Amino acid sequence: MNPSVELGISFHSSGQEIEMLKVTPIDDQRYRIEENPLFTEMVSFGDIVKLEQQGNIYFYKETVRKSRLRRYSWLLSQDVASSEELAAFKNRVADSGGNWETIFGGMLIINVPSHIDFDPDVEINNITISKDR
Repeated sequence: MNPSVELGISFHSSGQEIEMLKVTPIDDQRYRIEENPLFTEMVSFGDIVKLEQQGNIYFYKETVRKSRLRRYSWLLSQDVASSEELAAFKNRVADSGGNWETIFGGMLIINVPSHIDFDPDVEINNITISKDR
């Protein structure tokens, strides 16, 4: 497999919003998304997308294949974000074949297979309730 690279990708035809994302090239136009974009939910971790290069910017054209992972995201307090309970939850996500990312210290994005035996929203809610008391 090709090594991952970081590209400036725009999900808008104007090119005004560009996000640096880690991707794995598949061929000259198809790439596997290796992290979740912040500025769009059109694509997520694991999706195969078609991009068109114009100068130093890569423009999103279409999603070729969606990942089999479901995306969830939460904005967490500092206490929750640094808690042992959240660390254990992130380990469960990874053990289930999923992926997690913490952005700006408090935004948690996870991608999990649909067959998991836990509800991410319930898990995060329980952690939040126990830490924010």
